[in-house]
Amino acid sequence: MCSPERAKPTVKNYLTSQNFGEEIKAKVQIPSLLSVEDADTYEEARKEMNQKQKRGLFEKKMKLLNQNGKKEEEEAKEKKLNVLEKKSLHYFSAVYAERRYNMKEGQVLVGDEPYVFIRGKALSKGLVELILEMFPEGRKSQAVEFAFDFLFDLAHSIGKTDYKHAIHKLTTKGRTDLHPLKKMIGLKKAFGNLGWGAIRFDFKTANLVYAKEQFFLRFWLDNSFESSVWVKARQKQHEAEEARKEVEEAAQEMAKAKGLTLEEAYKKLEKANKAAPNKRKHDHDGCNLVNEVGKSPVCVMCAGYANGYLQKCFKNKEAKDRDLDLVVVEVACQATGHPACEFIMCSKNMVLSTIKTYLKEKNQSTFFPNIKYYNVMRKKSK
Repeated sequence: MCSPERAKPTVKNYLTSQNFGEEIKAKVQIPSLLSVEDADTYEEARKEMNQKQKRGLFEKKMKLLNQNGKKEEEEAKEKKLNVLEKKSLHYFSAVYAERRYNMKEGQVLVGDEPYVFIRGKALSKGLVELILEMFPEGRKSQAVEFAFDFLFDLAHSIGKTDYKHAIHKLTTKGRTDLHPLKKMIGLKKAFGNLGWGAIRFDFKTANLVYAKEQFFLRFWLDNSFESSVWVKARQKQHEAEEARKEVEEAAQEMAKAKGLTLEEAYKKLEKANKAAPNKRKHDHDGCNLVNEVGKSPVCVMCAGYANGYLQKCFKNKEAKDRDLDLVVVEVACQATGHPACEFIMCSKNMVLSTIKTYLKEKNQSTFFPNIKYYNVMRKKSK
């Protein structure tokens, strides 16, 4: 170790005294030393770098704390909503308590209210088929539209009257201060008890603000009775198509092997198997109906019921003053190949842009629900 000024001569003398050759001497490199000015600059740069590192660590720590804080806030919010949901469901359970099935008297009573059982297929697909028969051959698509329009309006009326009945029942039991959010959760109880399906509300994206541009609610419906009916119809159609193909192939093989015409082969198969005539027939109207309906979500009654119920739920003086007219539209359906039935509720004036934005975010821009079924294009709902 020596001073910077003595570094080169000291190293040279040391190498000479140790009898190192010229070749080794040439390989020894004396590092260039910083001047006083360079040293000051280096020190400043080092301090600045340390400050940046400390600042970066601080920002990273704060970001992590913010994330944890947001996560804790979301968890606390979700916990509160879960508690609120349980309380609301407990309140509305009183509406559907005390069920009595009196087969002898021919009554189904829920409390003191008479109820009726209707097969889901008869109310959805069966009614559509009945209306389809009333329309001429070239107006099948209009018939489906008319049928779904009717089903929506019917369910819409039921939803509104069921809401009034539920609130009246709760009022008589002393529940007079229910928040709209609690009333909204009551829809879940209504759907579950009436066999319409199981609702799951998306509270994370919900924005229940009484403003046309901001109001948004999304919910899923598991085991929708309507989608279940149409999914089964599609399965039966597929099975019938496969059976018909089997009969056709068997008839062709028989005709080729025995030198018969196809008609003769079909007749022999019909004699051998009584089910063959039915398998041979192809229900074009039924297939066309399933294919026509399968282009768009089918849960129009569920949408109508939810629309009627939730319109009443959120219809207060503030909503009336701001001319807020809400509508429920199904944007995904199990009957059209989606994993679950999904609905959104927003202002009628914003429904088209909301659906387009929503489907774009879901990468489903090629799929668009038939909004004609959902009371969107008509005058303001009463």
